[in-house]
Amino acid sequence: MTSAIDHAGNLFVALNAARSFPDVGPASRFLALALEDLPGVSAAAVVIGGDGKAAAECEGGRSLSIPMHSHAGGHGFCRLDLTDPGAFQPYRDLVRNAVALFALDLDYRAALEGEAHARAYLEDAVKRRTTELEETNERLVVALDREHRASRNKTDFLANLSHELRTPLNAILGFTETMRDGLFGPLGNPRYEEYSGIVHHSAHHLMAILNDVLDLSKIEAGSFDIQTVDVAVGRLVADTCALQRGQGRAAHVGVAIAPIDPDLIVRGDDRLLRQALANLLSNAIKYSGDGECVDVSAARTERGELELSVRDRGPGILPSDLDRVMRPFEQSSAPIRAQAAGTGLGLPLARSIARLHGGELEILPRDGGGLSAILRLPAVRVLHGGAAIA
Repeated sequence: MTSAIDHAGNLFVALNAARSFPDVGPASRFLALALEDLPGVSAAAVVIGGDGKAAAECEGGRSLSIPMHSHAGGHGFCRLDLTDPGAFQPYRDLVRNAVALFALDLDYRAALEGEAHARAYLEDAVKRRTTELEETNERLVVALDREHRASRNKTDFLANLSHELRTPLNAILGFTETMRDGLFGPLGNPRYEEYSGIVHHSAHHLMAILNDVLDLSKIEAGSFDIQTVDVAVGRLVADTCALQRGQGRAAHVGVAIAPIDPDLIVRGDDRLLRQALANLLSNAIKYSGDGECVDVSAARTERGELELSVRDRGPGILPSDLDRVMRPFEQSSAPIRAQAAGTGLGLPLARSIARLHGGELEILPRDGGGLSAILRLPAVRVLHGGAAIA
């Protein structure tokens, strides 16, 4: 004869076996079969879900319904058909505990299922995102390659164009200079001398524009290598200002140089630094009024950087124009001399030259009007008397 302890043991062995089933349906049926082996039970059913009518344990006649509740909520109910309620009575609490444990197992199964769904969703999301990134990366590679080819083609075109234009321009410059200076005798009419001078000046201006366009294009394409030498800062400023004073005299604008340490040296490309400073000077003169003066200075900062500053007293640049004037072929909306219109390459080229040297170009408004254009070079390029400055 099977004892109560044996019945309890058999029930919990069956419960553990049911919880090991991969699917809840077979597990429920297996548990129901185990419940039917208890004394006084004729039939048992474990109902998952249900219609909600068995919200609480109820007993009517020979039928007993026990809800399957856990901390996660209700999962259904267990229904028992009793042939002998008295014989079943000792096992009532045992069945409640078994049903509660089965409800906890259903919690665990639901959590696993939710985790599996979440994992599948994340894996699918990662897969979709990976595909999108791969497609975006492929488009970027194609776009960058196209842009690189376009930039290289532009640089090659400008290089070829430069070669084709420089040849006749050099001839124009050479012959007009010969005519202007009368190396083979007078031209005969003063107007010819004037005209040859105008042609020579125009050709020189066109050559300068051509050089600016080509240099800027090479820098933007990353194909420009600077020729680093030791440059005396004082001589650099003096020579550049001397070349620009002609433009200043024609515009009735003076150029003043602040005292510069004669031992101050910068390591960089001499031609490019002169070009950058000349562009800043030319720009300042264009925006200056009659009788005004452009101030030029060069000094080492407390951090050891070199600052080449060009200050004018012109109308300045509107804050909304600061970004625009740094783009090639763009110009400020401030008033400019009618005869001094430029190409809009001066500031962009000066900034590109500064960046080639690891520096930067900064445009600052001045109190009382005007601008300060500061070409700043890093301390590693600044020497004093031929030695690096600590």
